Amino acid sequence: MLTILYALICAAIALRLATFNRNGGDYRPLPALLAWVITVAAGSVPLRAMLGALPSPDPAAVLLAAVVLTALIGSRGSVMRLLPRRRQQPTPASHLNGRFQP
Repeated sequence: MLTILYALICAAIALRLATFNRNGGDYRPLPALLAWVITVAAGSVPLRAMLGALPSPDPAAVLLAAVVLTALIGSRGSVMRLLPRRRQQPTPASHLNGRFQP
């Protein structure tokens, strides 16, 4: 029973990532690569389960997959939103427009 649940959760992860639409957003290489790796890894689980080559998963793996699925649904399939944001350093030109403070 746990194997079927794990396979269904992983299939949902792979489908959610495979059907993601950027809607004209910028292409970022690192999140795109990460999304591809997660899609392939999660998509292999249902295939291995159908072939009978998947060992029985432990409850922690099922819980972790459910958390990843929940995060992906919350971010509407965007891996970029799951990654921490880097703060951009202010450029000298934008600092010139600020007030002078001694």
